[in-house]
Amino acid sequence: ILYDRQDAMLKTTSLAALASLSRNTLLDSHTTTSGSSFDTFVSLRGGDTTTTTTIALNMAQENQHIAVLGSYGVMTVLILNSALRLYTAKIDRDPSKKNDWIVSSLFSFVSALCVISGAFTAIMFQLLGIYSKSALGAGNNAGYASFKVATAYFRKLGFKAYLTCLSSFVAMFVINFYNMTKKDEHLGKPIFYFMSCLVLLGAVGINQILSLATKHIFLLQPP
Repeated sequence: ILYDRQDAMLKTTSLAALASLSRNTLLDSHTTTSGSSFDTFVSLRGGDTTTTTTIALNMAQENQHIAVLGSYGVMTVLILNSALRLYTAKIDRDPSKKNDWIVSSLFSFVSALCVISGAFTAIMFQLLGIYSKSALGAGNNAGYASFKVATAYFRKLGFKAYLTCLSSFVAMFVINFYNMTKKDEHLGKPIFYFMSCLVLLGAVGINQILSLATKHIFLLQPP
């Protein structure tokens, strides 16, 4: 009887140990699976599970910054489209005038300047936008911040190229307009002078806007 009782107690103790071991194993497995699932989820959404150092970014502001880069590219493409249409215009030359070649040569120069600066501006701002979105999409905030600081010079250079493209496009229009109105002996010259005054007024207004933006916006924030 004593042996039977000891055997029963031994079986009970063994079953309890097995139950405890199974419960601990299940808990460890659940914890490991949960941790692995969490790491997988973080990795899929673009996070890094191997490092705890992150850079906090205001995503709304960064998205606006990237959208501005895209806006420069879109406006430049529209200017290029109009410039290529103007370039196909025929510039008439008068063989009786010795200096008549200046107009056609100047038109060719500003046309080339507009197309080259516009192509550079459009491609560069598109590349900046693509790589910035790629870094943010991969969760590489540190790489995005470093890339943004390192390419500040190229953003300024692209803006200058954008202004060059815009200015040369206006020059193309003025030369083409002069070529169209010089044949009109009645109102050709007054119309051309009036249009030239409008161009100068527009240039002064744009220069004032750029100066105010530099003073109130860009001098108060890092590049």
